Amino acid sequence: MAVPPAALVRVAEAAAAADRASVRVLGRIVSYAPENDLVVLEDPCPGAQDDRVQVDVELVTPHEALQKGSLVSVIGEVNVKGPGARGHEPLIKARALVPMEGLDVRLYASALEIRRKFLKSQNLDSSFVLKRERTEEEAGRARDKRRLTEAASSRAAHEDDAADADAVVILD
Repeated sequence: MAVPPAALVRVAEAAAAADRASVRVLGRIVSYAPENDLVVLEDPCPGAQDDRVQVDVELVTPHEALQKGSLVSVIGEVNVKGPGARGHEPLIKARALVPMEGLDVRLYASALEIRRKFLKSQNLDSSFVLKRERTEEEAGRARDKRRLTEAASSRAAHEDDAADADAVVILD
């Protein structure tokens, strides 16, 4: 099964995401409990209001970036109902963690807003990647349709070439 692409979201949006949504979030580590592989991330961007989310880092430990105060980018799936989720508090099950020290968070926040405006102008929701993935059967049908269209186009072009070859040109 293919891993779904992760939606680029802020910490508050990750905390409010649907169960099993795949997300990518930037955050600063405010606490790390190595005994149970839990990290709490806080939104480092200007204007964030103490937004926090818990992250299960079992799949990415040990990692040198897992220190209080470190700026990291996490890609993972939101777990609202399953093991690890605490009541109504969601938990992100990290599948990748990247140190982001040195990143200009003001510029990052600005770029994220510009990206969202662009996606909106193209009638794309910034969470479009959270929508249902095409099934393998649907993907196969789309592939078959594309191949048939290409074959028909090729056949039509070949017939046009053959008709041109049969034409007789009379010069006076």
